[in-house]
Amino acid sequence: MRVVLLVPRRSDGGHRDSLWAWCKARWRALLPDLPVYEGHHDPADGPFNRSAAINRAAVLADADGRWDIALNIDADVFVPTRQVRAAIEGAAAGKVTWAHRRWRGLHQKETERLVTRPDPFGDEPDAATDMDVLVERTTPDGFVVLHANVDAPLPRLGTPAAAPGDASLAAELRAWRTRRARADSVPAYVVLHDATLVELAARKPRSQSELATVKGLGPAKVERYGDELLALLATA
Repeated sequence: MRVVLLVPRRSDGGHRDSLWAWCKARWRALLPDLPVYEGHHDPADGPFNRSAAINRAAVLADADGRWDIALNIDADVFVPTRQVRAAIEGAAAGKVTWAHRRWRGLHQKETERLVTRPDPFGDEPDAATDMDVLVERTTPDGFVVLHANVDAPLPRLGTPAAAPGDASLAAELRAWRTRRARADSVPAYVVLHDATLVELAARKPRSQSELATVKGLGPAKVERYGDELLALLATA
């Protein structure tokens, strides 16, 4: 039985992409047997069409072979792995299953806080090492929601922001950008902005997931320049 995860998404070049990079790494770390397929919906196509994005992800999954069960996973949401396994078992038995244990909500301010400073990987949301940045509260109308736990430690996503970067590394990054811009026949700023180079020199990311957390490096640029940047940064 082949099971696949289908993810409808639209790149925003910012927090949503950073959160998806983290969620995708989590799915691959905790559920390595379930391949993840992203279905993108171009902003030029108008308002986000979730169904169209899911269909595109399904087409990509089909290209790798027949699948029996597909789970639709939001790009900016993660659920306990045991709930995902239960959903797969239910689907295999012919049942319609909802992976979430309950509806959960966050205010905009708390969402931004979680996106910029989430927990490291953990096994399950109720484990001591996972989701401790959130606490459950019951609203007057009976809904269970999540609020930021102001007393919890809040590590940053990806490589911690460091002091001002290595000047020589920044110079190497600018030289690389110049070479790449000439090769692509585009202005240097089209490759990467100065602020992105400064952040790269300061943080020195070591993987594509960490590259995706750097402002100005969306999925397309990580795919296009990621290997070259990581090779350069590895020498720093």
